[in-house]
Amino acid sequence: MIRADIKEKLDTIYAKRMQDSIDENIARKREVSENHKDLQELIDSRQKLIMDSLYQCISQNGTEIDLKSVIKEKNAKIRQLLAKYGYPENYLEPTYYCSICKDQGKIYDEQSGTRDCECYIEEYLKIANEIDGFKGYELAIFENSDFNVFSKEIIPAIGISQKNYMENIYSLAKKYCEEFPDNSSTTKNLFLYGGSGLGKTFLLNCIKNELIKKKCNVKYLTAYNWFQKAKDSYFGNNVEEYNSILDCDLIILDDLGTEPQQNNINIPQLFNIINERQNMGKHFIISTNLTLTEFAAQYTERIMSRLNDRRYTTILKLFGNDIRKSMVNNR
Repeated sequence: MIRADIKEKLDTIYAKRMQDSIDENIARKREVSENHKDLQELIDSRQKLIMDSLYQCISQNGTEIDLKSVIKEKNAKIRQLLAKYGYPENYLEPTYYCSICKDQGKIYDEQSGTRDCECYIEEYLKIANEIDGFKGYELAIFENSDFNVFSKEIIPAIGISQKNYMENIYSLAKKYCEEFPDNSSTTKNLFLYGGSGLGKTFLLNCIKNELIKKKCNVKYLTAYNWFQKAKDSYFGNNVEEYNSILDCDLIILDDLGTEPQQNNINIPQLFNIINERQNMGKHFIISTNLTLTEFAAQYTERIMSRLNDRRYTTILKLFGNDIRKSMVNNR
């Protein structure tokens, strides 16, 4: 279900778009009416013809005319006069931000019924990311993935290139999103680790945005942001907000290990997320630049043992070169 705070903003945006379209159409008609009397008379005669025809249909009397042909003829004359006065032929037709859905945000087809328009999905992603403090990250979607940023050299440890390996990782991530929340062929949870600059954050945002499109309630938190909220909750502040984060469909914790370390907060709060969500059958994704050994040392073997339970969590190691450095060097 779409989040209430996002829906409120979307409703406001689309209501404004529809009103803007109405206002623009009224302004254009007023401009034509005030400056070109002959054109307005033709428009009025067309409208009178339509109204008279409707009246005749209701009263079942009057002379029958080929209304369709007459209206077509008048429309042609209106377009000619518009062009004569320097206007586009469709100047008096409604204008829309999105011509596909006519600013309704929804479109209908016989196969799938009513569905969200692409403009609505784009706006939805934009608002969701802005509200959660990730403005601009709506562009992180699977369709924008560019595997050419990864090295094509074979990595001896895995026998394939970084490019091919990341293509496989992305295929798994797409499958994860397609099956969410049931995840019959993938685990409910993912744990990504590897050095910096390997594309973990972009991949996590692709997953987040794909699931937001499905109207899932996803909470994406950087390690530092998570720590601040966990600390506030620990000291009795914003407990309700922190509980709402824990209750979402998917929680993503990115870059664990970079947050301030207060073992009385980090360790019990992280264990609580992993333990409670496993017990409730809910999902989490964690990423870190730490090795598995370093992660276990920092967050305890107990937590690492939970993550190593392959019934619930798939551990993915990212290999290869730092793509940020490679992109800089190739400029």
